[in-house]
Amino acid sequence: MKADPKIFSNTMASSQSTSKLLTTALAVVAGYNEWNMEAILAPRAENCIQRVYPDRLGRASYNNTEYNEYFSKFLPYFKNFNVTIIDTFVDESANRVAIQAKSSADSVVGHYGNEYVLMLKMTESQDKIYEFREFVDSEYSASFFPRLSAYIAEGGQGYPQ
Repeated sequence: MKADPKIFSNTMASSQSTSKLLTTALAVVAGYNEWNMEAILAPRAENCIQRVYPDRLGRASYNNTEYNEYFSKFLPYFKNFNVTIIDTFVDESANRVAIQAKSSADSVVGHYGNEYVLMLKMTESQDKIYEFREFVDSEYSASFFPRLSAYIAEGGQGYPQ
């Protein structure tokens, strides 16, 4: 699924480099909308580190290999995963993009919906992300993921692939 540039109506794309930063940020969202690890990891630099906040959720920082191992185990338990961008902010001088977004999906334990702020630091070439800070709705995450984890631990099956 390709992201529609029109959804960025609150972003002022004033130069070619801003457009490149937004293109890279769009690739992040598109990867999650495709819901496969190859697409999710594609816009990341080899040295990319991802961290989920707030800290009270107790999630570790992950390099690409660790994130692939961690996140791929959840893919079969969701379908129709869709990220919608609410707003973006581009800091062209620092090669940074922030995205406010929400997601929705069907899961094996019921509807999933979360809110995010993604803070992305890009490489000098602006085509890869080397730092990915993901802020999530901690109340929702703290109630949803224990239910999903319990379902998985009890031998619950994912959706047919």
